[in-house]
This record gives sequence, structure tokens and C-alpha cells, in this order.
Amino acid sequence: MVDVLVNGFGIIFLIFIFVGICRVAELVKDSASHKKTGSRTSRGRGYRGRRFLKKSTEKSERSKPARIHKLLPGLSKLGEDWQPVYTVTHIPKRSGGTRELHVPDQTTKAIQSALYHKLFVNYKNHPAACGFIRGKSIVDNAMPHVGKEVIVKLDICDFFPSTSQNRVRKYFASTGWDDSAAGLLTRLVTYQGGLPQGAPTSPVVSNIINKTMDRKLAYVAETLKADYTRYADDITFSLTSYDRRDIHRLLQWTGAVLRTYGYKLNNKKKRIIRKHRRQQVTGLVVNDKVSVSRQTRRWLRAIQDRLAKGDAITISKSQYQGWISLVHMVSPGSPIIAKHRMLVESGVLNPEPKAVETSKKKLPENTEKINSERTTSATMQRTRSEAVDPIEPHLSTSDVVETELSGNAAVDTTPNIDNSKVDSEEELFHTDRLVDYLQALKMAKSYSAEAKKLESEIQGTTHTAIVKLESSKRTFSFRLPEGFQKGRTVSGALPDGTEIELYFRDTLAEDIEAADLPLEGEVVIEVVQWNGTFKRLEVIVTGGLFHND
Repeated sequence: MVDVLVNGFGIIFLIFIFVGICRVAELVKDSASHKKTGSRTSRGRGYRGRRFLKKSTEKSERSKPARIHKLLPGLSKLGEDWQPVYTVTHIPKRSGGTRELHVPDQTTKAIQSALYHKLFVNYKNHPAACGFIRGKSIVDNAMPHVGKEVIVKLDICDFFPSTSQNRVRKYFASTGWDDSAAGLLTRLVTYQGGLPQGAPTSPVVSNIINKTMDRKLAYVAETLKADYTRYADDITFSLTSYDRRDIHRLLQWTGAVLRTYGYKLNNKKKRIIRKHRRQQVTGLVVNDKVSVSRQTRRWLRAIQDRLAKGDAITISKSQYQGWISLVHMVSPGSPIIAKHRMLVESGVLNPEPKAVETSKKKLPENTEKINSERTTSATMQRTRSEAVDPIEPHLSTSDVVETELSGNAAVDTTPNIDNSKVDSEEELFHTDRLVDYLQALKMAKSYSAEAKKLESEIQGTTHTAIVKLESSKRTFSFRLPEGFQKGRTVSGALPDGTEIELYFRDTLAEDIEAADLPLEGEVVIEVVQWNGTFKRLEVIVTGGLFHND
């Protein structure tokens, strides 16, 4: 038995020796061959090594936070621990309830605006995305759906907050930024785990990170022979024929795609509209062509008739101008546009300035009406020089001039005056103008002698300004003049972004309650105080919006 085992191990040992000798001989043969012809294997390994080295180098050269600081020179001066600051506010929805907005403070907004213009506009969007993109509008969103048999309109619940912070960070990390830079960019554009609704960067960031989602939804549409567009949270599909099974599949597949990206559909806003009904996409009728609704056109013609007769109209001139801009964008050859030109040429309707601020002396307490035409000739010249083309659509906030950050965190909002158009020294801005007072108050140190002096000087002054009214509530204040203590308090903003709280007369309470906020218009105001704690101007309204003067 022992002899058998010994013989077996011997045989196995001999086999291992033989295999080893064969392997050595093969290596020697390969070595000799490589010396003569050069090793393809060695060149291949060297090539693969160079490829690996190149990949490693590319990874090490991913954009770092220094590139962000180069784009935003003032960011490094704020300190590494600086965090964006937002004010939470609520505005009423047309459908009822309120919408929560996260409004960035001045410094945060300046940083985000600079990021938008210097960085994010360079990213590509999917062709189906039409919202908040330069060169595109609600017309581009509606055009693909003209003349279709059926239109399916869907809405994404809480679109911006549901665009998660984790997705934003992963996207930046996948587009050439290292981990620290991706984290910094994410911190600058997100809030409470998502995109803040109210920040200038949220629309463009939502578009670029949802490019893959748009591609999948476009594929769903192509599979079902449909057309697809998206305007922010509004999704629109259109089909040339009606088939319940196709629509059912469309809804199922769209819901599945959205869920993979953290979204869900708002079933309350789901609309399936056949051709025999009025089909609207982002507010425009698309049954036969893109147009403003017949009801809106009749309403605008009625307003123009009242203007031609010299009668009062139910909306402000700013609101009227906004509707004219919309009609011009959709149908430049509309008779409404021709009638508008006639009103302007005849002097019945003059182009309205983007923002007018004129300072006057304090009015007597018993003054009920303000004559808005009582301005100096110099102010009127400035008004004409800044007037908006009556036919040119208004620019959106994304079309403003690029914001630069300096060492000072505050942003200079003083308008630039073209000296070539200044006829006299009176044409220049002086410290008695509202915009300059506000700028000086923002720059002054809180509770300092300079701040107290400015607050004392601005108190009681009256001005004419364009404001955007956002939300209202009942007034509870006994320090206000008689007639304003039981009215309505409306929160809003001036054109430079300054928050303003307006106290309206008691007699206008019902009109304000019935108003469809937000809206923009001209008001005549008397300053109650500058609230240094909230950086807010508090005023009583003596003319303009909701007044019959």
C-alpha cells in the first residue's frame, strides 16, 4: 500500500516538472521572437497603460471650486461657512390656497444670477423643454400641438422642491466638477433638500438636470406617434387620433418615467381635450393655429374702445401693456395691435416707463387725490428716455444684464444714466429720489447715526413708483392715519427688489380682496417708515392702483 502511494506521488511530481519545462521553453521562444519583431503585446500593454494614465489625468483635472470662485470673485470674501439666505413667503393661487416661495436675499440672488449668466446658460437643454430658455416662449411650447385630435395636459406636483438636492449634486459631478465643486454648486442653488421656488437659478437647473427625463418622455411620445413639450412643470402631449388604449399607455408610461426621477403627477390637473372643444396649451388656443382666446381678444378690444373715448379702464396701464405684448408675440398682425398703434400715435395712450420714481413734498393730510401728471419737465424727459416700446414684449428676469459680484455683498441697483441724453444737471439722480434713499439705507450700518438720519429724512415723503403686489391681509395698526387702520395690507416689491408693505384705505378693502394677485401697477405712496430689521419699506397708498383718481 505504501509503495503504491509513493509511486503515485512520484508520477504526479514528474508531471509538474514536465509542465514547468514546457512553460519555460515557451517563454524563451516568445522572448526571442519579441527581440526580432517587437512585441505587439508589450505595445498593447503600453497603449493600455497610456489610456489608463490619460483617464487618471482627466479625472485629476476635473473642475475644482477655484473655477467657481473665479466666476464669482466676491464669493470667497463671504467665507467658507457662508450659506444662502432665503425669506419664506406665501402668495395666493388662482385655484385656491397659497404657494410657498423661497425668496433669496440680495447677496444670494446676486450670486445665483451670476451663476445663471456665466455658467448655466452654457448647458444644453432638450428640444422639448420650452420654459425659461432664451429664444423660446409659450408660443414654442404650444406650436407642436396645433390642429391635433386630442391633447393630454399633465402637471408635476411640487416640481422645484421635488427636484432633489441629491440629483442636482450627482448631475454636477457627472458634468466635469469634482466632489467639492459639485457640493459647492449644489449648496448655492438648493434649499431644504430641493430647488427653491423663487430663486433665479431653479428654472434653468431643473431644465438641464431633467434632460434625460425629457429624452425618455420624448421616446414615449414617439412610440405612441405623439408630440411632446414641457414648460417647467406643465407636460403636454398631442395625438393625431383618439385611442383610449394609447392614452392609457401614455399616462402609465409617463407616470413611471416621472417616478424614476422623484416626481409624481397631479391627478387633479390632468386634462384630456378633444378637438371639438377649445384646446389650450400654456394659455394659448391651438385648435387651428396658435392664438389668444376669443374672450381675451374681445375684452382687449373693449378696453381699447374705452381708451379711445377717454373713459376709465378696469386695469392699470402696465397690465394693459402686458396683454398687448402677449398679443404681439402670438399674432403680430392682429387688429388689436393695429388699434394699439393708432392709440399711441394719436396721443391717447403714451408708452409707459419701466419704473418711475419721483419725489414730492409731503402732502396735506386731507389730500384725497394725486395728479400723476404733476411732474417736472426733467422727469418727463427721463420718462421718455426710459419708455418701453409699446409693441416690444417685456423682458423676463432671465434677460437682464449679467450681475457682477464685487467685494461688497450689497448689489448696486442705482439705474445707469446715459450722460449723452442728460440735458441738465436736474436730470441726474439725487439723494431725494426714492431709489437712492433705499440704496443708502441698505448700505448704512443698522442703528447708526447715518441710518437714523436717512430714516428721518425719508419718513413722510411721497413718491410715485411701480410695484408688484403679491399677497394681502387685514390691517391691524392704530399708528396709521385715520382711514387706513381697518383696510388691507399688501406685501410686494419695488423694481429693484426692495420689499414693500403697502397700507390701503379702509374703503378699498373689498376691491383688494377681489383682486387677482399678483399684479403690477403704479401707486402713489407716502412713507410711514423704513423697517431696518426686515429691510422693508412701509407706506400708505394715496393714489394709483385701486383708486379712481
